[in-house]
Amino acid sequence: MTRADLRDSDLTGANLTGCDLTEAHLERADLGETVLVGANLRRAELEAASLHHADLTGACLAGANLLAASLTGACLRNAFLQEAVLAAANLDTARLSGAELSDADLEDATLEDAILSSANFTRANLTRTKLNNANIDHAIFVEAVLVEADLTLASVAGLALTEGETDYDFEWSDFTGANLRGARMLKTCLRGSRFHGAILAEANMTGSDLTGARFEAIPGQQAEPDFPFPEVEGTEAVPAASLRGAVLIGARLIGAVLEGADLQSAILRDADLTDANLGDADLLGADLSGAVLTRCRFNAQTIWPSGFDPARSGAIPDQP
Repeated sequence: MTRADLRDSDLTGANLTGCDLTEAHLERADLGETVLVGANLRRAELEAASLHHADLTGACLAGANLLAASLTGACLRNAFLQEAVLAAANLDTARLSGAELSDADLEDATLEDAILSSANFTRANLTRTKLNNANIDHAIFVEAVLVEADLTLASVAGLALTEGETDYDFEWSDFTGANLRGARMLKTCLRGSRFHGAILAEANMTGSDLTGARFEAIPGQQAEPDFPFPEVEGTEAVPAASLRGAVLIGARLIGAVLEGADLQSAILRDADLTDANLGDADLLGADLSGAVLTRCRFNAQTIWPSGFDPARSGAIPDQP
């Protein structure tokens, strides 16, 4: 069935296990509850197709076009979706455990309540993707773009970060403007990631590695040649991140840029803020007990918890 023309076909409930549908045309086809276990759909055209509750376990959809397709409740465990186009697709409650989605385009897709544990989203585009209440435990998002993505109440319990750990969940990811309110990102690697304008209020990032992460406001387009993402022309000013009430117990914030960040009532107990920048940051009511602030920079506008002496903790004031 290679390159078969099945546009607008009704294949509801069909058993197509192991079927070769390479480059097949399935635009607007109804594949609801279809069994496609181990099927080959490489470079298939599935735009606006319905695959709700379909079983695509282990299927190959590399380079497939699933623009605006419906995959609600579909099973895509260990499916291969490298470079697939899933923009504006509906994957609510879908199961993608162990799926390969590197370089995939998921812009404006919805994955609410989806199971994405151990999936690989390396370099994937998740701009404005909705991941509300999704399970992202141990998923990999290295160099992924999550600009304005919504991860409200998402569960992101990463791998324990031990010395020499090489599994970096969100390293160098872009969360600019993302909504991470109440998200659980436990022991997750977020090294070098950007959180400009992100909402992290009440997020739990206990034990996470945020070394070199950026939380400060940006006045507009800025050139950062050392960052692996091209800048978008005409970008508007973005405020600093909101971490009000965030839980950062034992988090590594070494060299993190937190200029102007809202850290009111944040729990930074035993966090490592060595070489971090807290200029203009608001830490009113924050818990800094046991926190390491060696060489941490601050200025006259930095607001500290009542009675806290930053100099005694090793923090260094900026020179006027």
